[in-house]
Amino acid sequence: MYFGEAALKQKLIIAAFAGVGKNVAIKEWKAQGYKVDSIEKTWGYSDKFKSDEEFIDLIKQKSSKCDILFIPYFLGLDSHINSKIKYTLIYPKKSCKSAFLKRFKELEFTESQINNFVENWDDMIEDCKNSKCNKIEVSDKEFVLDKINP
Repeated sequence: MYFGEAALKQKLIIAAFAGVGKNVAIKEWKAQGYKVDSIEKTWGYSDKFKSDEEFIDLIKQKSSKCDILFIPYFLGLDSHINSKIKYTLIYPKKSCKSAFLKRFKELEFTESQINNFVENWDDMIEDCKNSKCNKIEVSDKEFVLDKINP
């Protein structure tokens, strides 16, 4: 877990898996006076960014203006960032698939988005586990605020 000044000695960049409570954390941390920003979720990396460098530049630009930056998790994130950005990835345990499916429905994800997660769940969780970054796994009862407290 990251706490207080230790969490913010460097800019905190958090790659958030869908459904881990990013929006609640953003609201809470802003209320505490932190400068928090996010790069909105993308459902297709190649649809949003023309190159890895464009994505990396956007992360650097946005993180220079805030204390905490959320970036979207997507399959293959680590290979796109190529160790050029230090970040913390927060993602669910593999056994939490049904709980996260319920979260996705409560968050009103589209049927297409839900199907994408269901079909790619195992690959995404393995991708998270194999990422070369700081990793935080959450259970079906945990969220960002349970694990990171600046």
